[in-house]
Amino acid sequence: MIDTFLAKVTYVAPAAYDAQGHLRTEATIKLDVYATKNSTAATPLTLTNGEDAYPYAVGDYVLLNAFTNAVNSATESGLIKTGADKYGEIVSKATSVDGAQTIIYWNNEQHNVAGTVYDDAVKFILDEAGNSTGNHTWFLDQYGNLIGNVEIAAATSYGVINSIWWVGNTADGSGVAKANVTYVDGTTALVDLSEMTYFDTALQTGKVTHSTGINNKVMKADGGYFYVDSYINTNTNADTNKLLNGHLFRFTTKSNGTLKAVEVDNYAATANVADYSKLHSIASLAVYKNTQIYTAPSTLVVNANTTFLVRTNVGTDAKPSYTFKTITGFTNIDNYNPDEVDWVDLNGDNVADYVYVIGATTTSKVTSLFYFDGQQGAYTLSDGTWVVKGYVDGVAGEVKFANYDALQNTLRDAYTSTTKHAPAANKLYVVKLEDGVVKDGYMVSANGPMAAYDADHPLSAAYESGKSYYVDFVSGEKNATTGANVDTFNGSLYYDASEGQYYSVITEGAVTKMVGTMGNPGDQEYYFVYVTGGAAENRLCVQAYAYDKVTSPSNPDAGANGVVTYTLNIVDNKTGKVLQSYSKTVSNVADGTYTITLAEMAALWNVSTAKLTAFGPDSYTYTLASTATPAVTTASATLNAYYAD
Repeated sequence: MIDTFLAKVTYVAPAAYDAQGHLRTEATIKLDVYATKNSTAATPLTLTNGEDAYPYAVGDYVLLNAFTNAVNSATESGLIKTGADKYGEIVSKATSVDGAQTIIYWNNEQHNVAGTVYDDAVKFILDEAGNSTGNHTWFLDQYGNLIGNVEIAAATSYGVINSIWWVGNTADGSGVAKANVTYVDGTTALVDLSEMTYFDTALQTGKVTHSTGINNKVMKADGGYFYVDSYINTNTNADTNKLLNGHLFRFTTKSNGTLKAVEVDNYAATANVADYSKLHSIASLAVYKNTQIYTAPSTLVVNANTTFLVRTNVGTDAKPSYTFKTITGFTNIDNYNPDEVDWVDLNGDNVADYVYVIGATTTSKVTSLFYFDGQQGAYTLSDGTWVVKGYVDGVAGEVKFANYDALQNTLRDAYTSTTKHAPAANKLYVVKLEDGVVKDGYMVSANGPMAAYDADHPLSAAYESGKSYYVDFVSGEKNATTGANVDTFNGSLYYDASEGQYYSVITEGAVTKMVGTMGNPGDQEYYFVYVTGGAAENRLCVQAYAYDKVTSPSNPDAGANGVVTYTLNIVDNKTGKVLQSYSKTVSNVADGTYTITLAEMAALWNVSTAKLTAFGPDSYTYTLASTATPAVTTASATLNAYYAD
């Protein structure tokens, strides 16, 4: 006999074909069929459908017509057949209504849901509502009869808690924990958190509450409570379990609209964590592009539909600042160094649906050369990082700084110097990069080898392994009396007369990555990056940087030793916030008192002066006195301006 049953979809797969296009595996669906009276236990049933895919998703409830075993009668039927003689046909997805029982009938084969009376289907078996008057989801068969009900599925989502703080309600003394969250799809939200579950050495859970006077418990669960301070920084500093940005969480919406946060980790069944089998964590795993299956230290399987949420630290190790990127598919990610990996398997098919990666990319930590040509200036992104365009290892590109303070105070004058400043025009820097963010750097001020910062920051891929690289600075010479060149450049060969040294600069075929143009040697200065590895490669330049010596009024005497840094900030005319910044350092400035106007400073970078209006003084005066006591050989001239409407 055939009866209609309620069933839940637990697995769906399309048809699969071999290399010749022959059908290898039929489209498949697996169901949990509710066929046993007085029980919520389900009978598993697998169906196939040739080449035609099933139009259902895991978690859907469907109506199933199936053969039943004896004994069958006009009013009763046996269990469904699951053997070789099985038959199953999915009628449709079950329609449903949400509501509570208004009246509870006793043995009447009817239910009153939200004031509407429904007859029960013969196979009304799944009954999670029982005598409850709480809201449930009620399923209808194809004739409009009730065929089962379940608890309303709680709205769940997955993401990372970026920051958290307590907000009190002065009216009644209550309060709530506010949290900024980044979800796995890349969206962000401000949410209310009321419960926290996580794992340190043991399972910890607690109702979120204010930590007034209990500072040693901030960001920890104790005695059924999870303590949060009123200040973001206090919570961040107390976060020894790295709950902020360090772990993926499952968020479940509670009946009052607040969220319950459960850390994605490995839980035992005895932990009583809902759907614990969906949550997984690996303490240290290197994740690689185009790698689908990982077996050690534990199994992780990903595919083209897996969503990766990738964290990047654009700050420093001491003061991290994170950005997040969502990537779909294992072929589209980068290669990442070993670190904790949290992942979620929503449907139990042993393939990760969501993966949270916090390891830095394998190419993210490098030592590179950065040359700032002074023309692009700097600008800020929405995440607060500052971008400076120039040349990275001889190729047009950019570097980032974590924030404006880092832009101004990361790069040093020399390897051993403690003097820091913003990038100076026509200067070459050795920089320590992590995901393109400058963590440290110094100006090339002395000729010598180019070495990696440390073992964790090797020379970038622009430099061949096994070769030694050097950087020389050369200021072209000419006869002070006749003006004739002393240094020469002919046939791709530069001759530095004072050192008696040759440099091969071969731009044909991009043997040498050339920044600028090799011109009249006496009027130019150069950085030569070359490799040594035998006579044939002696001072063969892999990169060369050429720029004209500054001869403007701001640099009147090439023989002097004063150094002036000019900075022009384009600001918001209401708040004074810096929107864009230009910086240029000029060497060999003679002693004297100088005044630079806003228009003259703008000309240093070819910045438009149309409607450019001073925000404060419209000129800057400075004095250099190298023979004074103490000597004054450096100056910094800064002007702020905005563009009027």
